[in-house]
Amino acid sequence: MKIDGFDCASAGYSWPDETYIILGSFNAEPKTVVCRVGLKDFVVLASSSSSAEIISGSGPARLDVRKLTGGGENITIPADNAVVIRLK
Repeated sequence: MKIDGFDCASAGYSWPDETYIILGSFNAEPKTVVCRVGLKDFVVLASSSSSAEIISGSGPARLDVRKLTGGGENITIPADNAVVIRLK
C-alpha cells in the first residue's frame, strides 16, 4: 500500500473475502492523497476484488477498484481524521 501525501498514516487488515484500509491524516486541514493498493501487499487480497468503497464518514462513497489497485485513487481525508476503505 502506498500513499502519496504528508502527515498521513495507513493500516490494512485482510480476510479472504474483504480487505479494510484505514487512512489517517494528522493535518489540520482536509487532505487529498493518492492511495495505491498493491495486490502483493495483502496475502489474501485476491485480484478478483470487484468493488471498493469508503465506509466511514458521511456515508458510503464508491471508489474505482481498478484505480485503487492500479495507478492510484484520489481520496480526501478530513482534517485530523481518518477514512476506512473496504475492498470486496
